[in-house]
Amino acid sequence: MALNFEDAVWIECEISQINEVRGNVYIELIQKSEETQEIIAKSSASIWMRNKLFIKNKLGAVYHSILNQGIKIKCKVLVEFSERYGFNLNIQDVDPTYTLGQLEIDKQKIIERLKSDGLFDVNKTSHLPSVLQNVAVISSETAAGLADFTKQLVDNPFGYDIRFQLFNASMQGANTERDVVAAFKEIGEVSDYYDAVIVIRGGGSKIDLSFFDNYNIAAQIAKCKLPVIVGIGHEIDQTIADQVSKLSVKTPTAAAEFIINRNMNFEGELINTHEAILQLAKQSLSHHQLILAETGPKLQASFSEKIVSQFNQLDIFMDRLENLVIYQFKEQHKYLEQQEKILDLVNPQNLLKKGYSMVHQGKKLVKSKSKLSKEAFDITFADGKITIKQ
Repeated sequence: MALNFEDAVWIECEISQINEVRGNVYIELIQKSEETQEIIAKSSASIWMRNKLFIKNKLGAVYHSILNQGIKIKCKVLVEFSERYGFNLNIQDVDPTYTLGQLEIDKQKIIERLKSDGLFDVNKTSHLPSVLQNVAVISSETAAGLADFTKQLVDNPFGYDIRFQLFNASMQGANTERDVVAAFKEIGEVSDYYDAVIVIRGGGSKIDLSFFDNYNIAAQIAKCKLPVIVGIGHEIDQTIADQVSKLSVKTPTAAAEFIINRNMNFEGELINTHEAILQLAKQSLSHHQLILAETGPKLQASFSEKIVSQFNQLDIFMDRLENLVIYQFKEQHKYLEQQEKILDLVNPQNLLKKGYSMVHQGKKLVKSKSKLSKEAFDITFADGKITIKQ
């Protein structure tokens, strides 16, 4: 016995779990509180094979993106209840425009929150080195985009040694937020070793990329000490991760090309600077050689003039020195003649010739009568000496 609603109804919900068994799809649908994000309702649902083919043809390329864990959908369901299997929602149709519109609404709310928290432009102000040699890569180890990125770096035509470390993470599905946030935290512990963080995946639909319209992932990008480059395979629309990062490129290959081109530009600047220095040095050398060539004869002429001038000064000096020596010689000769005359005047022999005499008692000259003792003494005259005995 079963109790069913006769007409199908449209409901809005989120896919919590989804599995496909023998062509049928079994889903767990939930409803969350807008304020707390807590689950306030839950129901099992199913898409039988016939309806699955209809929905798959309708949704086309976005079928697997919309019918995926964590995606909000609007679906047309038949409400069924049986005593044996219990309550179940039989999904008849899915409205893709609702999912896309809801993703955009959620995206705008997250952007406003990031701006309100002052995080939206933080990573854009980070310093991007002129040379990127060591980079941390957040991607899935099985992603085709990672293989493209790796090949582009390793096979770069300039032979640059660009080292990168993979931090493995789910890049689509319910585990994306958890894995990417964990990877950023792990990189943060060794951030001094890296020049930048590269987030890459191999493209996908707008819904596939919506896992990067996530507040916690965006907050990690914003708070990262390193510049973050995002290349997750979009062509037109940008995810929030793109918008809050230092740089956004379209594909993983473009991310690798950016690194190579940045290093090439730096090398080009070095080469140009080297050439400019060489050219400047050559010009300076040529200029100074010209000055030297012009200065040589001037120096030689000036040196000759200086030598002649110095010889002339030396001749003048020698003349002055000779005259000074003659003058000094004459002056000293006059002085000696005067001293000779003075010596003649005070010579005792000359004084004796003038009638003076000298008295000696022993070897001592007696200058006073009171100094004369009763012993014998000598009187010296100009023509001889006599001894007086007392």
